[in-house]
Amino acid sequence: MLSGFVSHSEYCRFYAHLHSAVDKQIAAVLDKLDEKGLTEDTFIFRFADHGEQGWSHQSIEKGVNSYQETINVPMIISNPKLFPEGRTTTSFSSLIDLVPTVAEITGAASPEDLKSKGICGKSLVPIISDPNASVRDNIMFYTEDFEYFFNKYLGMHNAFATIPAKIRSIRFEDWMYAVYFTNTGTKLQYEMYNLTDDPGQMTNLAWGSRKQANHAQMQKLHDMLTAELETYNALPKGFQWPGRGGVLGEAQRGRAYAV
Repeated sequence: MLSGFVSHSEYCRFYAHLHSAVDKQIAAVLDKLDEKGLTEDTFIFRFADHGEQGWSHQSIEKGVNSYQETINVPMIISNPKLFPEGRTTTSFSSLIDLVPTVAEITGAASPEDLKSKGICGKSLVPIISDPNASVRDNIMFYTEDFEYFFNKYLGMHNAFATIPAKIRSIRFEDWMYAVYFTNTGTKLQYEMYNLTDDPGQMTNLAWGSRKQANHAQMQKLHDMLTAELETYNALPKGFQWPGRGGVLGEAQRGRAYAV
């Protein structure tokens, strides 16, 4: 939070300036492709590693959260021969889908080759061919790499021992569900949003008096998240992942998983 240092508008102008600075570098690469006569024979992927809060939820930067502003990554795929006119898609994709996509376009590796090497994404070629197509109905998001920043920039050592800032979450078209936890699985916290009724993710249905009324949906999403974590070997290490959504306190009260 920088509210004590800059205004909201100043921060947004600063962020827009960063976009302008990056755009100049991207333009230099595109101009060089034109100069070399390579543009028409080049697939260009432009994307970022995460989104920017931009004062949504009164936060800036990427934040330790699963909000749409953070996990939505802009991506543009361009080639003047294949896409003479711009078109968009609302189909889900993940950063792990980029390697399988490039592999299929170039013929560098088969899906079986990639899977044998632990690459589990899905090729986006069907969506590139047809914006109405789909290769997945959900996105799994997780993060646990902020401890370095807590340590270096905030002087907080072993932050994840006490702060539930590790995340496993799942996003569908109309629902988002997230589990936050510490290194040892304590201090479990939950978020669930009905994105049809609450696209801004302002009303957490997994908290307070709303939790009991929405427990069935919460458990359904918890089971779906757990299944995805098992499929991709992405369960947290070192503690028992809870089998029930909404479990508080020690995660050891959940069902056991081999780690």
